[in-house]
Amino acid sequence: MRISLKWLLVAAFILLGLLLAVGYSMLSVQYMIRGMDAVLIRDMEHTLQQLSSAKQPPAAGQYNEFYVAPDWQQLPPATQQIFQHIPEQAGVLYKRHNTRLGTEPHQIHFLMRYSLIRDGQQQDWYISRTLERSTSSSLVSTQIDSSRQRLQLILAATMALIIGIAVLLYRFLSRPAGRLLDWTRALDTDRLQQPVPDFGYSELNELAGLMHGSLTRVQQTLNREQAFLRHASHELRTPIAVMRNNTELLRRLTERHTPLDDGRVLATVERLERAGVTMAQLTETLLWLSRDDMDRLPTRQVAPGVLLRQLVDELTFLLNNKAIELVVTTDNDWQACLPETPLRIVLGNILRNAFQHTWEGRVEVNQQGSRIVVNNYDKQAADDFRQAGGDHHPDDGRHQDQGFGLGLQLTRQLTARLNWHYQNVAEPDGHRVTLDIALANTCAADGQRPCA
Repeated sequence: MRISLKWLLVAAFILLGLLLAVGYSMLSVQYMIRGMDAVLIRDMEHTLQQLSSAKQPPAAGQYNEFYVAPDWQQLPPATQQIFQHIPEQAGVLYKRHNTRLGTEPHQIHFLMRYSLIRDGQQQDWYISRTLERSTSSSLVSTQIDSSRQRLQLILAATMALIIGIAVLLYRFLSRPAGRLLDWTRALDTDRLQQPVPDFGYSELNELAGLMHGSLTRVQQTLNREQAFLRHASHELRTPIAVMRNNTELLRRLTERHTPLDDGRVLATVERLERAGVTMAQLTETLLWLSRDDMDRLPTRQVAPGVLLRQLVDELTFLLNNKAIELVVTTDNDWQACLPETPLRIVLGNILRNAFQHTWEGRVEVNQQGSRIVVNNYDKQAADDFRQAGGDHHPDDGRHQDQGFGLGLQLTRQLTARLNWHYQNVAEPDGHRVTLDIALANTCAADGQRPCA
């Protein structure tokens, strides 16, 4: 069984208050008793001083309410029997009573040893008194009872005040804590989008902020994983189907003992290679996009012009059997400190979409410094647009079906996280894609500024 923190706090507060109230009550009783003892000592001292000032030393006997004796043996036998031993210290009041714990005494015996100087000589005198409950003053008893009742009333009021404060403290703590608990239980995707409510206490607000931030990060991770699975399942279907079909075709050709240099075998292998490259690039894109530490990507000196020409060579198979004019203009001397892998992913997606969705026309790739522009002019798309009378958006119909698809959607997300300027404009005859990779850590061509 687990203990509630709120009840533990309230119980600790009540216990502390109870200990303080009982402690101060007992202290008050002790102070009252010590005060009465002080009055009795003063009366004893005053009596002895009056007797010692007489011309003749007094004999042992009863003087007013006290019994005075110059010698221990002259005290009443009952007093000697009760105290048994001679008091060791002078000026100290000794008390004796024969009662059980928790009951009031019927008799209280007092004895004090007092040193007097008479005729230049120091003498020890003994003075005693016995108080009996039956012979005590009614006025004193009344005052004592009144003091006791007043003390009990103060104790009861103090306890009531402490319990009241504890109840208020519990209410003031339990309500915000209960609100925090209810809010935490009701947290879902929609509530995570809302600001954290105010719970009245900075500690509770800080705790709520920590929980909200933690759950938000978990939700973001889940969203990225879901997006990865959704994108992967959507985009990998085609290359997987291509690989399965061509693998089956290659198996049949093998069963027929078709030579390896046969055109059908070479074409099948080429299609398998293309599908493998497509799957690798897409998977790499999705994995990079799902990273949390995009700001800490390793950078190196990269020449975007050289990288563009490498990617064009790798993707020229997409232009096979197409009447397309390819124009590539690059500045191979310009370099910058850039994360090479994300740049390769972005440029690969842009070029692959431009090559794949242009059937007849021209593709222009231009790079000057940090600015890269890819234009594809599709004659068939322009003809379809003119036949339709120009009453539909360039992204409708064929462009939307074959479109620049999920690959460019991923490209937009990746460039946004890398703080690169990316623009994709759809026109009736094709697309105009602009990418500017100028960053704060861009290095000069002479390499004077090292990469991070």
